[in-house]
Amino acid sequence: MLNYQKIAWTLINNSLEIVIGLGTIVLVTRIHTPEDVGVWTVFTALFFFLTKVREGIVQTALVKFSAGLKSESYWRVLKTSFVISLALETLISLLVATVGLLNVFPKLTALLILYPFYAIGWSVYRWSLFVFQSKLQVEVIFRMNLVVMLMLSLGFSITILGAYPLWAMVLVLGTSSCCAATYGLKNIGFQNIWQGKFSPTLLGELLDFGKYGLVREISGTLSTRINVFLSATLLSFTEAGLLGIAQRFTQLVLIPNAAIQTLIFPKACEFNHQQKNDQLKRLFEESVAMLLGMLLPLVITLSVFASSMIEFFNGSTYVAAAPLLIVMVFTVALYSPFGNGFGSIINAIGKPKLNVRVVTVNSVINITLSVMFMSTIGLYGAVLAPFITETFGFVWIGTILKKELDISFQRCFLLIPNSYQNFYNTIRQKLRSEGERYDSA
Repeated sequence: MLNYQKIAWTLINNSLEIVIGLGTIVLVTRIHTPEDVGVWTVFTALFFFLTKVREGIVQTALVKFSAGLKSESYWRVLKTSFVISLALETLISLLVATVGLLNVFPKLTALLILYPFYAIGWSVYRWSLFVFQSKLQVEVIFRMNLVVMLMLSLGFSITILGAYPLWAMVLVLGTSSCCAATYGLKNIGFQNIWQGKFSPTLLGELLDFGKYGLVREISGTLSTRINVFLSATLLSFTEAGLLGIAQRFTQLVLIPNAAIQTLIFPKACEFNHQQKNDQLKRLFEESVAMLLGMLLPLVITLSVFASSMIEFFNGSTYVAAAPLLIVMVFTVALYSPFGNGFGSIINAIGKPKLNVRVVTVNSVINITLSVMFMSTIGLYGAVLAPFITETFGFVWIGTILKKELDISFQRCFLLIPNSYQNFYNTIRQKLRSEGERYDSA
């Protein structure tokens, strides 16, 4: 159903993104104090939340409205979407910098003041990435991520040698984002975007569709990041740092999940336009089964070596994050394939309200439980609350998908052996083809 070559490229791209995040937190833990690690965790959680708010408005609408378009109509969608994205990020960045200048949060002041330098370049980079994703041009995305990696390696080396303070990392990230954004715009064709017609009517349509993504991302992303903010508020910055380390390693599980989900949404939109509900059902069940099969060995490995891995990369000071990591990895691996697949399918069939409703209710439950548990049992409440919430959401979305498209979650689990067999057959066929080509040469 999904092209294995595209999956491989997307896995590589998502791996690079995760490596960037992991590399950053490893660097912070090695050269800064545990409290600084907590400060950086809170800042990056805020950055991620605000980024997702903007992307909630822009990303889904961009893919939805540009799918299948060509020439003038295509560039009109891109230009209108680009204007929305840049305007939103400029407004958000000014607000954040103002909070920094007012010294509302003293420990974060320097980071917040520099926020615009990082965020605006990052917004253009991410917008370019969505354009390439909508056209499944995964090779270009790889080159963009490679630019980020190279610039970060250079910048962080300078940071270490010069023993610069924490805020210097924001400058390095911002410079890397600007370079990748420039490369992305060049490959899209900035002149075509510039010459494209801005459409006020299309602007309204994009924002109207994007409002569902906005509510979904505010609810969903706040729910996933609220524990970092709560740990810093109710406990300490040091404990927020432990949670941040566990979250970073948990993102390793999200590599295959994000890769598959990136490919599902454009494909689901295509099937929906062709009114192929049976193909939508098959797409969901087979892709989720594939993800579960891929995640199982990863979960086992991370669970067994959690303590050793954290000690190796971050130091013995942060080994206390290992139990948090194990619970988070299990929760994400079991439930994320279903939750993200649900969002893609529901948006593709034109019912984003359902997705928003589920995400909002789950977010309220998670935030409520997080406050209750962290106030009573401490940091472990930060991982227990999401597990309970995700279990409830799993049952709910299963009921919805069964009603809408007759999708069976049970069948997703039963198809896991088939996913291994399909992968094996693909590799064997690839090797056979290469062998035949070598013999003929």
